[in-house]
Amino acid sequence: MAPQLRITAGRPLQLSVAQMTVYVIGAPAPGEIKAKHPFQFVEAAMYRGMDDCTLCLVEKTGYEAGEVKLTDVEAKLAPAKVQWITETDTLAKALGKLPENSVKALRVYSHGLPGELTLRYGWEGKANYGLKPSEVPGLNKKAFTADCQVEFHSCNTASYSDDGVLAQDLATHLDLPVKAWTGRTSYREVNDGAADGDAGIHASDASKGGSRLFGGYDTTELWRQYGEGRVPRFIALKPLDSFEKPFELHSSLAGTTEVGVANNGKVMVTVSDSRYLTHSFYEATNKLYITLCRNDGIDDDIGTATFAVGKTQSYTWSGLKGGWYYLKIAKDNANAFGGYETIRGTVRVQVQRP
Repeated sequence: MAPQLRITAGRPLQLSVAQMTVYVIGAPAPGEIKAKHPFQFVEAAMYRGMDDCTLCLVEKTGYEAGEVKLTDVEAKLAPAKVQWITETDTLAKALGKLPENSVKALRVYSHGLPGELTLRYGWEGKANYGLKPSEVPGLNKKAFTADCQVEFHSCNTASYSDDGVLAQDLATHLDLPVKAWTGRTSYREVNDGAADGDAGIHASDASKGGSRLFGGYDTTELWRQYGEGRVPRFIALKPLDSFEKPFELHSSLAGTTEVGVANNGKVMVTVSDSRYLTHSFYEATNKLYITLCRNDGIDDDIGTATFAVGKTQSYTWSGLKGGWYYLKIAKDNANAFGGYETIRGTVRVQVQRP
């Protein structure tokens, strides 16, 4: 007989299995109720697979507001065990009750705004709530295994906000990679069922919309993507407010790891241990050029700093607009022969919150 999860009323979760998969499932908004898709988050999780080593943390009050039977939610998620989330029994508290090294995978299906996972969203007279960057430091990171897989299939969890980038803050706090979406997600394929072989979450498409269509495009979504820079991308975030990356430069590097920066944040770059490995007949002028670039669907070069080969130097870009940034590294070639020179070194990136 397979090991079981037991939930005892009035007592902390009793776990008799070493590791489990945890789903966090948001409640439908009024729009999902009206469109007759009250179970879209439940079904998205359901299609990933459930067994008796699965725990589902489900927001309760949104289903009640939409007059969805809680027993129907539990039936769809069987044989997984369901633990209900409310504003009192929060997600943070539920995760805090889990035993050390018990979570091998965390998958989230819900609504989201920049800077907030919204397990309940859009109900008049009821505040949105779920998880904010300010709550991340209080999460129990000991519950997660060292190789835990963390995915957020909620809108904007990897989008920047004045309060930070929720997915980035989680990656850094948990010391785990976190996969999450910038921009809005679409559950269209979930809602039309799995018979067509696709029940996944996809990027919101600005070329498709409802009553706001103008000229074949959803103008509100166009503004979100190209005005506010929230182009939907499912990206993997590494634990960092800083990272080091060795580089070997023959001509130029197209880019480095992306980092999330809040509004008015800073990025400091330090180059160390740089040296020539090979030389052409005519040496270049011993300079490296590092360009900070912002990538939210449309790349934008913010500025270039000059570093001397063989010296440890730093440069800081300040007052940045929130978004995703990466570096381009190039060297100075004296002439055509300079292209054969090779430089090796280490670049360190530190993100400073406002």
